[in-house]
Amino acid sequence: MKKWLATGIAALLVFAVMFSTAAAAQSDVAKQKLSIPLVKKLSVAEAVALIVDGLDLRIDVENPKKASDIFQNVKDDAAYARDMVIAHYNGLPLSGDVDPEALITKEYFAHLLFSALLTKGDYAFIEIFLMIADEDDIRPEYMNSIQKLLIADIMALDKNGNFHPKNHVRKYEAQRAIAKAVHFIETTEPIRPEPEPGLPDSQVTVTTEPVTDEVVRVTLSRGEQPHPGYGISIDRIEFRDEDRTALIYYTLHEPEPGKMYPMVIVEPKAVTYVSSEYTPKAVPTATGAALPGEPDAPVSSEATK
Repeated sequence: MKKWLATGIAALLVFAVMFSTAAAAQSDVAKQKLSIPLVKKLSVAEAVALIVDGLDLRIDVENPKKASDIFQNVKDDAAYARDMVIAHYNGLPLSGDVDPEALITKEYFAHLLFSALLTKGDYAFIEIFLMIADEDDIRPEYMNSIQKLLIADIMALDKNGNFHPKNHVRKYEAQRAIAKAVHFIETTEPIRPEPEPGLPDSQVTVTTEPVTDEVVRVTLSRGEQPHPGYGISIDRIEFRDEDRTALIYYTLHEPEPGKMYPMVIVEPKAVTYVSSEYTPKAVPTATGAALPGEPDAPVSSEATK
């Protein structure tokens, strides 16, 4: 009994030491980031750490590589090693031979920040090209990132229209830009990707049933819905002879605001008929342009309980 108790206590002590060591390491990293003076010119690693923290970048990989497996000049026990790994897995443009201790230029910081911004969504920017007085000093591969950050008011030119791309970034400048990037993310709706034409919407299923040897009954179902306020209708059908597909364009209907519906489970459906020579595919109408003069196919909409 005493032997078992001693073994258990020893195991708990080992765990406690491991936990306290890991916690101390995390605490040391946090303290090091906070201790950077506001006017200090940042290294690449320090800038990456601020971006990773500010935009809350994370790793969604079960067994990520060690820092030394990704970067030639980053040791695994470096305070910024984990931030560099997180940045790598989020697609930030860091080369394998990057010098983490080198001072970061304003143009490279902008490129890293914009790359981090895009991990949060695909955003629409006004298609304009802002005139920059010292644009000849900007590396071409960084220009798009800088233009987008200027358009979004995340970074700015000076009163003479200069960006000063080769200047080194100080901590307060980086923090200000990161704070504006976070505000942009919180207040800007990303672009919702449209389904590819010819592919069914994830909400809609397609079933077929032979009527005759030449005709097939096609049913589009929206699945179970909480009440009859949800619907689906077929707008038109496009027959493609090149691949023998029948693209069935449909619209989903949402409940009318303020209208009361009976709370009964329904399955909204829309039905049409096509030749058995064609393979039916459902397409949201918003993804395709209507063909002028296209005759409407016979369709019906129904909601089954």
